[in-house]
Amino acid sequence: MSHAYFHLFLLSRFVAVTDAVLGYKAKLHIFPFSKNKDELTDQPIVSVEMTERFKILDALWSPLNKHIIAGTDDGRVLVFDAETLKLVHEIRDNQRDKEIKRLHQSKDRYSFMTASTDHTARLYDAETFENIKVYETGRPCNAAAFNEHTNHVFLAGGQVCVSSLTCKTFFFFFFFYLFSIIFSFFLLH
Repeated sequence: MSHAYFHLFLLSRFVAVTDAVLGYKAKLHIFPFSKNKDELTDQPIVSVEMTERFKILDALWSPLNKHIIAGTDDGRVLVFDAETLKLVHEIRDNQRDKEIKRLHQSKDRYSFMTASTDHTARLYDAETFENIKVYETGRPCNAAAFNEHTNHVFLAGGQVCVSSLTCKTFFFFFFFYLFSIIFSFFLLH
């Protein structure tokens, strides 16, 4: 299993993502969860095998836990029905073959952000899946978060660092939430 994401209310279910390895296809599973270990099982409630060759890098539950939203290594955001794991919506706003590295949800869960290696972070409505804003960094974006209290968006990223000798820059950008304007940034070497 490469990732696990818990159902936020009552902690009754969690999503598990497996990668395509050793001849197996990638899968998305929903498992039951209980604090009582006698009720735990290794059998998923529902499971779906990915038909295409891609990797889910991050996932989260939508408002009211109706959907599972997943970011992929080929630049798509996939929306699955949380009961059947049937694909119900696909967002292709990012450049093809540029990874959606991270998803971040607002506190009320009615909007979410993507951080992508196509040098953008995008804000979406979590019910309609419409793009609300695009934040451009000019560098690969590895993480995105927003703070509703200060109306700021925080983005972090830079080049992929294979070793400390080849890593040149890493950045933090701070945007005004509503206007997509950078008000501060830090470059680290």
